[in-house]
Amino acid sequence: MTRKEIKSRKRYFAHLFIYVAILLVAGFIGLKVLWSFAKEYETSDVDNVLDSYMTELNETKWNDAIASAADNLRNEFQSKEDVEAVVKDYLSQGDISYKNSGLGEIMKYDLISNGNNIGEVTFMENLTANTRFKLYPWAKTSEEFNFDFLKSSEDTIIEIPENFSLQINGKDVPEEYITDDYIPYDVLSSLYIQYSNLPYKVRYDIPNLVGDVDITVLDGEGNEFDMDEGANDLQFVGSCTDSEKLELRLFMESGFVEAYVNFWGTKWVDSTYPTLMAYVVEGSPLQQEMYTYTLDAVNWIHTNSVVINDMNFNYALSLGGGYYVVSESVDTTAYADYKTVNETSDVIVVVMKDPETGEIKAIDRA
Repeated sequence: MTRKEIKSRKRYFAHLFIYVAILLVAGFIGLKVLWSFAKEYETSDVDNVLDSYMTELNETKWNDAIASAADNLRNEFQSKEDVEAVVKDYLSQGDISYKNSGLGEIMKYDLISNGNNIGEVTFMENLTANTRFKLYPWAKTSEEFNFDFLKSSEDTIIEIPENFSLQINGKDVPEEYITDDYIPYDVLSSLYIQYSNLPYKVRYDIPNLVGDVDITVLDGEGNEFDMDEGANDLQFVGSCTDSEKLELRLFMESGFVEAYVNFWGTKWVDSTYPTLMAYVVEGSPLQQEMYTYTLDAVNWIHTNSVVINDMNFNYALSLGGGYYVVSESVDTTAYADYKTVNETSDVIVVVMKDPETGEIKAIDRA
């Protein structure tokens, strides 16, 4: 190769290098311009901004706006941590979605979770932004959440004896939440007009609790009481002392139960009525019920006699003020003209003890 040819080739490669360098620089500048345009276009499209927001929201399902809305659920018995745990549990049950609720210069979107509207987010185009390609960016301008729908739709209502107390999540429920007092026990409702010193209940009414709460009932001595909402008010009655139990058992088994089953179980009300009345308070609800029974019992009761085969003392409960509920299990055989019936039943009555004489008499059936 001649020197002239070598020079020509060098010049060729030098020009080629310059051309390639110019192309690379132009390409870089072009890519940079294109990238800037793509970025401006992305932020100028509200759908892109919204999708980015929703992706981030569903990744965490928590931000300052959600926390603030959750904290609005706080109440006297549920702390910030309690209500935030309820909201987090609710949001964990499914993704948050959106639906358009506004058009124009401001784009509004309702935020939906598990079928409930939990808030709203808005986006606005920034017309004053310094943009290269006049593609104005959309950005989130406000974000609000509301979880009030998680509050209980009904107040929490609990009736307990007036000497009991109530706690929610370990916090004492103050008397200001008592909306009614002097509520009769259901098993004693017929006695309040005629007799004093009977126990009463109070009603607590607690609004705006969120999610599940720990409700604890404490008895008169501060011990936790396992309340059965399906049971009657006998569950609240206190136990008796051994000496009281002995007195009440003697009352039941030394004539009262025998007179009781013979009166209610036979047609001879003319003779069994005065026998039973020896154990019943004059003018009491039990006597009134006995009197009504005598008016037509002879027409439909056909049993001639009742024999007690066995008796077992079940329990005695103190109502306070000298009133008791007593139960005796009785195994009987009833004799009629054409049949014999064996039956085991419980005789459950309310009795009172006279504070002066100590005499025990029945006043009602429990």
